Amino acid sequence: MTAREVMRRVREGYRLERPEHCHQELYRIVTRCWHQDLNQRPSFTEIKEDLQELLENSPTGYIDLENFPESSYYSMHENTEEKL
Repeated sequence: MTAREVMRRVREGYRLERPEHCHQELYRIVTRCWHQDLNQRPSFTEIKEDLQELLENSPTGYIDLENFPESSYYSMHENTEEKL
């Protein structure tokens, strides 16, 4: 998909689905940031407070590493066979 196509789809309301490894509450925070009406988006202070609450109240944190696809890990080193 080209950048132009992405922009068009976002304007049409397209949003990424929640990845399996993403905590539901984190995804809720993210989707609030994507609100079409700029005035309805949370402030950075609100985001910080929401993330802090999520980290304090969730035993697994905001990313479930057990469900994180291994293929999503990338190495920044020249040796591409090395896993991080």
